[in-house]
Amino acid sequence: MTRLGLFLARAVLAGALAGALAPAAEAHHSLAAFDHTKQVVIDGVVKTFAFANPHSKLVVVEKQPDGSTKDWQIETGGPAVLFRYNVKADTFAVGDRVTVTVHPHRTDTTSAALMRVVKADGATFMLENAK
Repeated sequence: MTRLGLFLARAVLAGALAGALAPAAEAHHSLAAFDHTKQVVIDGVVKTFAFANPHSKLVVVEKQPDGSTKDWQIETGGPAVLFRYNVKADTFAVGDRVTVTVHPHRTDTTSAALMRVVKADGATFMLENAK
């Protein structure tokens, strides 16, 4: 293969790799979308806990004053970070009663960044810095 042919083959391969990795890079976002000057306290029940990269997600169902429910989509750090805070895949189980303190999303009223979780047995997880 000529030098030009080798150069073009490498350029095509680099372009293909960049295109394949772009969705993963876009999926990992900053926490700038959350209002760190505000705190919301949510009393509810764990619906799901996804212990995953790049961010884990805790979904908490909160009962509203009118009897309806609101599902909060709450982000926190990935597994490698959460391990340092003694959080494991089975720490938050479906049906657990929890009180969570969050930084709300600036525009989405159902999304938040996790600060603290207190389980019904009193176990407390301070996760504001678990990013």
